Amino acid sequence: MLTELEMDNPEALGKYYHLILSITRVICSVVLSRGVQNEQTLDQAKSFLMENRALVVAIFKLQARVGAVTFESMGVNVDGIAELFVLLITITGFLDVRAALVNPYRSKADSVQYEEERDTRKIRTNGFS
Repeated sequence: MLTELEMDNPEALGKYYHLILSITRVICSVVLSRGVQNEQTLDQAKSFLMENRALVVAIFKLQARVGAVTFESMGVNVDGIAELFVLLITITGFLDVRAALVNPYRSKADSVQYEEERDTRKIRTNGFS
């Protein structure tokens, strides 16, 4: 998991966030270059988001300036990391909610699945399930 780090050394923390930025750029580049129709790539990107959910939440909190820690003095581009995470979440459908999840009492015939719009065969689950 990518969220375990010490905050004693500000230089190491700056390098950590630069590394996260580079990793996220590579993952977004791979997903975009393979295309949204490539289920394998989308599933791997979604599993990356699920495994590093705490990191994603921490980056969004830093970007929203929630809490007392700021990294502007170290030159860390938290906004860039947050934008890449938003791109990755959007492309993979990590937060897509199907009607069946919103209303568990609906029948399967009544449920609307977003995959019908994209013409895919496999139904992907929500990233938070």
